[in-house]
Amino acid sequence: MPRAVSASDSGPSIDFYVAKFVVTTTSDWTSVRVADGAVAATVKLEIIKGKGAPALNFGSDPGRDTIVSIIKKQYDTTLVQIEVLATLTNLRNNTDLIGVIEKGAVGHTLVAVFNQNRENAVAISSFNDVIDSSERNAYRFSIRTMDLMAGGPHSVPAHSSPRLVLAFYYPWYSFLDWAPPEMKDLPLSGAYSSDQDATITRHINLAKSAGIDGFIVSWWGPSSDTDGTFRRILARAEELHFLVTIYHEYSDDHRRTRSSYFDDISYLLDNYAKSSSFLKLDGKPVIFTYTADALSVEDYQSVRSDLEQHGYDFVNIGDTLDTKYLGVFDGLHTYTTHLGDADLSSAYRSVSLAAKSLSIVNNGASRKIWAATICPGWDLRFIPSGGPDLFQLRGEAEYFNGTFKVAMASDPDWLLITSYNEWWENTEIEPSKTYGYRYIDVTTAYDSEFKQTRYLPLLQVSRTVTVKGQTAELHVTMANIGNGSAISVNTQDATSIGGENTTRVIDRLLPNEGTNYTIEFNISSDQVTLGLPQGEVRLKDAYGLAHTRATDLILKHRLSVASSYGLASGSGWYDADTVAAFSVSPTSVRVEGVLGILGASYVFERWSNDQSTTSPDATVVMDGPKAVTAQWRTDYTSLYIITGAIAAVIVAAVYIRRKSRRT
Repeated sequence: MPRAVSASDSGPSIDFYVAKFVVTTTSDWTSVRVADGAVAATVKLEIIKGKGAPALNFGSDPGRDTIVSIIKKQYDTTLVQIEVLATLTNLRNNTDLIGVIEKGAVGHTLVAVFNQNRENAVAISSFNDVIDSSERNAYRFSIRTMDLMAGGPHSVPAHSSPRLVLAFYYPWYSFLDWAPPEMKDLPLSGAYSSDQDATITRHINLAKSAGIDGFIVSWWGPSSDTDGTFRRILARAEELHFLVTIYHEYSDDHRRTRSSYFDDISYLLDNYAKSSSFLKLDGKPVIFTYTADALSVEDYQSVRSDLEQHGYDFVNIGDTLDTKYLGVFDGLHTYTTHLGDADLSSAYRSVSLAAKSLSIVNNGASRKIWAATICPGWDLRFIPSGGPDLFQLRGEAEYFNGTFKVAMASDPDWLLITSYNEWWENTEIEPSKTYGYRYIDVTTAYDSEFKQTRYLPLLQVSRTVTVKGQTAELHVTMANIGNGSAISVNTQDATSIGGENTTRVIDRLLPNEGTNYTIEFNISSDQVTLGLPQGEVRLKDAYGLAHTRATDLILKHRLSVASSYGLASGSGWYDADTVAAFSVSPTSVRVEGVLGILGASYVFERWSNDQSTTSPDATVVMDGPKAVTAQWRTDYTSLYIITGAIAAVIVAAVYIRRKSRRT
């Protein structure tokens, strides 16, 4: 069965401490931040006074260092007071937390700090920035961390579900799509059509061999071709114990509105969510939403409320790094690792901390999912929607490795791969003409590190021999019943003791895949024992480690069954030490000629040579070559009876004739 996902599975925890900052300002702008490595993982803001201040705008930067920033109309001195509930992390024992207040040239900013690790806030200290002698009027203050940490920490599991690896998957290809120069690279296996079961099966088996747990399948609506193909993918996933879900797409041709989003999600949940292979978290179906900011937080909240009123319950993972969307999504991710001027590492870490700690300040709301994306690179220079500067060179997988390190450093719940097969944008890890299996094998190593498991091949090898006359055939069947790829499989088979090996090389056997081959050789007409020495299979796994295993010795002996009369059966070649059955039928055969006419017959008496029994149906243990011969005796009983009867008739006739003459 596909892996069950349960939020009860947890990994290492991160310590969070809750502090309340009451910020009161008459300045036209002000900000409060922490320094020296401390992080405000989650910030919840509530305005207490000054809602009507001109041009008022305020916010925070969760996952970084800013507690709050407030902006008003220039030189406005309206008093504004905002209460900030923040979860702090990276606090160090026996040191001071350094804070910084900055403000404009007018007014002052007063910051009161409270320990909020328990229900009742405990005042720690307050700080007043009245400086007006510089551009930013920075005022540094310090708080003993022991005062902030008292009553804490709040421990939130770093991983609320089993670590999953999911890859974005594109089901839109036909045989007509694989034409350069639009595509920079092509599939190693050749052109394919996404709606073919053989294609889907190979892709799933290949993904599983690399430790990928499921596909996030690009989906463009109920009436699109991708919907029909998704149905086929889901059916194959059920048979292959693989997870799948959909990626709700957005583009100029497929715009998202409240109404369309409601219709799409309800359709998906009605038609697919009951499948055992549809990705679920704590029993709830999981979907991914591309370009989450196509709608507002309020839009998503409205749609979700409507869906819940209709009885739908699901987990929604949004494509955005804007943490305000954590209020309406169950987790966040990003499809692209190209964030412009933004630092990928900082962005990932910020969202991860926000996702982990949001439930602390939201009265125990459910734990959010952080799904970090890795990517081997991209190249959009060859497609109409691309451009000459839209590319990221792969190198020798350096970029892929860099994104993996960044993702791992953010301590993600799930790992996403962009992509399995987006060939147009050249983000694919599917084996290609240029790179072969490199990116599948690199992915295997990454997934192993992320999930702390190994994906190893396990070959099941069967060798049998059949003999027809003086021609023998060695049949070799191999199946990979492991969970990893068998790479560069090299088989060695000899057809005689001391003979030369016959070599077969198989590039790769995926999990659930098998192969077979036949080697033909000659035997002599007088040969009674057939011995094939042990063979050998050599291979490598995706980690580059070599494996060698011996195949079974084959020893067969010949059974010769002979009989002068009747039909003898059972002659042939048998595996050593097995039991061979032989027989002769019928057990009585009429003698040819006059004697036969008169009733003489040959009757089976017993078997001789390597088996002695009087039963016409017998067995023998083939602990060596065997020969058995049926022994017969000639039975004249019927002839004697007939002859006696004839003689009696003759005697009676003579007697009668003589008697008649006397009279």
